[in-house]
Amino acid sequence: MATLRIMVKRWLQVAALVLVAAASTVLLLVPTYESATTSSNGTETVTTQSMLEVNGPWLLVVLAAPIVLAVLPVFARGRTWVVLSIVSATLLWVGVILGSLTIGIFFVPGAILALIAACLPVRSNRAAAAPA
Repeated sequence: MATLRIMVKRWLQVAALVLVAAASTVLLLVPTYESATTSSNGTETVTTQSMLEVNGPWLLVVLAAPIVLAVLPVFARGRTWVVLSIVSATLLWVGVILGSLTIGIFFVPGAILALIAACLPVRSNRAAAAPA
């Protein structure tokens, strides 16, 4: 039963990483800005731009931060894995809350999966409560 919990926890963390990476990619490449200009003869031109085009390459650092946070527990083992799971989920939620008026809302699905994975126990309660 413990190995099933470990597998489920790992898959949830990988799924959280995939969702966070997908959100970062969408925010980076999908046109999110629109501008309209009108020429002197009355012709209106509407153009769309991605966040990368508008904000420049520094946006890569901002959007890489949630990916780094989500990848922390994926490659960890043992007790470090449990601690990094909690740290990763907590910091992802901090980012979601702090960025909720801008890009934070896009990371909610990944943060939910990371939180569920962090809350899953690796060991059964019966094994921990067994008398010695």
